[in-house]
Amino acid sequence: MTVQFYINKFQALKPDKSSGHAKPHKVCLLLAVIEPIEQGFITTNKVIYNDSLKSRFTYYFEQLQQGNDKDTPYLPFYHLQTSGFWHLDVKPEYQEEFSALKAASNSNISRYVNFAYFDEELFDYLKSPIMRPALKDALIHNLDSLEVQYQRWALSIGKSEKTVKNYVGALKGSISNWLYDAGISKDNVLSIGSYAQYSVVASKALQIEEFRAKNTTGNGMYSAALKSYQSFLADVTQVNVKDDIDKILNDENTTATE
Repeated sequence: MTVQFYINKFQALKPDKSSGHAKPHKVCLLLAVIEPIEQGFITTNKVIYNDSLKSRFTYYFEQLQQGNDKDTPYLPFYHLQTSGFWHLDVKPEYQEEFSALKAASNSNISRYVNFAYFDEELFDYLKSPIMRPALKDALIHNLDSLEVQYQRWALSIGKSEKTVKNYVGALKGSISNWLYDAGISKDNVLSIGSYAQYSVVASKALQIEEFRAKNTTGNGMYSAALKSYQSFLADVTQVNVKDDIDKILNDENTTATE
């Protein structure tokens, strides 16, 4: 399967929206698994349901949860089976009991399952510093609008409601309009979920004459808004661009063209 096949799969996880919003559990679990793959802690295609995984799930969950969402990593660990790319290796002696499960829990996942694993092609893509960022970006499409996510994130790190309101207004208003007039981007800035794509757009925005003039008279508010949204995208997907670039440059199997 191609990487685009899995990007499409990641974008179509169908999160539970029964509470009026997209629950982030599947996204959080996958981000919690991708992180140790990226850092080299998971080197074989085996994802063990342990305290380390649950801790990383909680890290992402605390950033993306809403309302009465509960920190239950065992639910996506079990229900991701329906995605087609996530599989569970069940202990032979518990096959029958596991098949009869009506609901997952911490205890029965730990008792019945040896580990989870990806399609082999997907695991190879997740290990690749070239392919991995696009797959991480794809996960964000399953959540509520990026504007809502960004506002919640900005407030959670201590920004005042007034500052967040000003940033949102600047990003989807003036900055998006300047980018459109300059022929750089037709998108509302707050609809861009790719860290890499946004970084290119933001760097070009800084060169627009009107942006620079208004940013000066506005005491740097517009550049602060750009930087804040970039930090949000980086934080949600744990982007480390320098590390990714270093890995690519140091990989002897990467050709000059790649």
